[in-house]
Amino acid sequence: MNTSIGPAANPADTAAGTRKILLAEDEAIIALAEERLLRSSGYEVVSVRSGERAVEEIENDAGRSYDLVLMDIDMGRGMDGTEAARKILELREMPIVFLTSHSEREMVERVRGITRYGYVIKNSGSFVLLSSINMAFELFAEHERTLRSERALRERVLALTRPLDAGTEIAFDELFDPEELQRIQDTFSEVAGVASIITAPDGTPLTRPSNFTRLCFGIIRKTEQGLRNCYKSDAALGAYDPAGPRVMQCLSCGLWDAGAAITVDGRHVANWLIGQVRNEGTDRDRAIRYAREIGADPDDFLAAFEEVPVMALSDFQRIARALQVFANELSTKAYQNVLQARQMARNLEN
Repeated sequence: MNTSIGPAANPADTAAGTRKILLAEDEAIIALAEERLLRSSGYEVVSVRSGERAVEEIENDAGRSYDLVLMDIDMGRGMDGTEAARKILELREMPIVFLTSHSEREMVERVRGITRYGYVIKNSGSFVLLSSINMAFELFAEHERTLRSERALRERVLALTRPLDAGTEIAFDELFDPEELQRIQDTFSEVAGVASIITAPDGTPLTRPSNFTRLCFGIIRKTEQGLRNCYKSDAALGAYDPAGPRVMQCLSCGLWDAGAAITVDGRHVANWLIGQVRNEGTDRDRAIRYAREIGADPDDFLAAFEEVPVMALSDFQRIARALQVFANELSTKAYQNVLQARQMARNLEN
């Protein structure tokens, strides 16, 4: 078996980091040349001389330290490279690149039926070999991403096809795209000039806060009792009310808040909350008492209280009604996602 590996080409796109390669090559002189090339390109290399040893090496690799196998097809006596590759792929999914001295159609088809990562004709030079290895890594990474996406889709379809009764748990991000929902919330908050957040029915946040005041985010919610009271207030605000949005003073320092429930198929799944505004009638003395109650500095608390936006109650109520429209739209979209998932499940069954 003859091969020629010239001076190692080192293009920028062959940076290997600390990846580990198992080299299966039965001829010692060729193996030494290939090891030298791979190590000079930044790879860690372990070399074996037979197909049996290659399979054994992967089988005993409990920590899955190997990132790729570079496999000679013609391994002399014993197990050849294609058979060894099949056995390795039965143990774990990983990229395998074949080395061969042959380019006949039969050999090409033989390799294609085993792995999607291709082969390298010996005497092709170091640049071709290193580029093929890099391409195999990229293909494997894309394959892994595809598998994860398919798995996530199957899990989401499964979750959305379960009956939404009282005893069924369904994750919020199985109903909505969290980042899309965050953008909607941020935009509403910016346009309306109010703070906003979406929480679970018990008040636990599901999105990042939008436009929160320093008083609420930087002082009240930084204390243990204040945060607990905020969750309690958020849960009360978001309670389902068929009459429309709930508008009330928060259970903390009396700022005005509003909440609308997000429901799916009659089930309450989230609260969309807005507020952190005051009007001329908001009680400053109550705010100071509350500061002392939760252990906050009264002077800093009062200064932050004065920073809270002032809004007429009638204006805030109009914004709350708009909030209800948006919450209803989200409820409809979530229910449509459930129906779509059920249809997809039926299609898969057929």
